[in-house]
Amino acid sequence: MKPKPPNLDKPVPKFRLLSAEEKGLWDKAMESPEMPVHIQEASPPSIPVSLPKIKKLKTPAPPIYTLPPKKPVTFQATLDLHGFTLANAYPRLRQFIITSYCEHKRTVLVITGKGSLQGFNSLRAMLPLWLAEPELAPYIYRYSYAGTKQGGEGAWCIGLRKSF
Repeated sequence: MKPKPPNLDKPVPKFRLLSAEEKGLWDKAMESPEMPVHIQEASPPSIPVSLPKIKKLKTPAPPIYTLPPKKPVTFQATLDLHGFTLANAYPRLRQFIITSYCEHKRTVLVITGKGSLQGFNSLRAMLPLWLAEPELAPYIYRYSYAGTKQGGEGAWCIGLRKSF
């Protein structure tokens, strides 16, 4: 036998009265001064915990624009942003740069496409601004257009730092 679908014509009450059994249980729970066993807070550890010393990082220089390479460069990772909006492209670029840095990659290629040069809101125009932002700048030491055989002005060659 199939269960009947709920009747959606009748509004569901937001509040209901407690039954006598529920009220008695609630009153009993509120009389007890201690917390139930599964809710009690954990006791602090008896062994003192020493925090590691944090080394103050020096602020690296901002990334610099360099001339496109004359020889073909071997890229260790590639990100293609064709067809992405600016809102979707930045998080992908951020994740790509940080992941590549953590994987010790030194040279990466980001393909933006040539886009339209009429407006400033193209991926090609925004990429240098994004690379100079404080969130990404510490990971990057240089960037340039890729060589003509690797995408030219529609792709960017990005050099990642070894460490901060």
